[in-house]
Amino acid sequence: MIHTAQFYLMLEPSEVSDLCKNMGEDIALLPNKLDSRFVGIKTAFRKHGHFWWMFVYVDFIDLLGKPQISEKDMPAVRCKMDEYLTYLFGASDKELILTRPDRKLLLKLYRKTAEKHGFKKKYDQYESTVYFNSKSCHVVCYDKMEERLAKGENVQPYEKDVLRYEVCLLNMHLNYMKRQYGIEKKIGNYMKDDLWKKYFNGNVCPIFYRGNYYKITEATKIIHKSSLSD
Repeated sequence: MIHTAQFYLMLEPSEVSDLCKNMGEDIALLPNKLDSRFVGIKTAFRKHGHFWWMFVYVDFIDLLGKPQISEKDMPAVRCKMDEYLTYLFGASDKELILTRPDRKLLLKLYRKTAEKHGFKKKYDQYESTVYFNSKSCHVVCYDKMEERLAKGENVQPYEKDVLRYEVCLLNMHLNYMKRQYGIEKKIGNYMKDDLWKKYFNGNVCPIFYRGNYYKITEATKIIHKSSLSD
């Protein structure tokens, strides 16, 4: 079961002003007040463009005070989170939007992949990015929304809740392709659909596997039930 998750709300400046007035705190100090009142819930506010973003990080284990969280605990989770929203906004139709667990869990799984693939070496020191780099090519998977927010830039609608996969071809590779296959170093040669699919399938898919992911205990059960030899 998922133990942590991140949610967000987009707020108008007037809503933030009303919130600070009702809470009797400046926006910079409001997270501390909320964090001290609600166990298992952390709050952050960031302004991007005209809007404010309220990020809510929930640790369900701390929230409910129990080590194991299952589906039957969802009513209790909803009750705690409704209490949090009511404290902030009173009786309103505000609803937190889930944004992180799937992306966060995928990145956590990707950090468990092989340390190398071919000549590409893994770099995973950043929570929201996993690289596989060689001297001629980089394969990257990163949280596009987190990247934008970290840079203080506006998040576009097509960037929300997105994991982005990239294959970055370096000059060494372009020189090799020209020398070996006669492909000139022109942008038009690298915008062809067939070549795009070839690079993606040949570089991204062998590292970030498609299909189902299992815990090792569940994978072992499936293997033992199969007709495969020891």
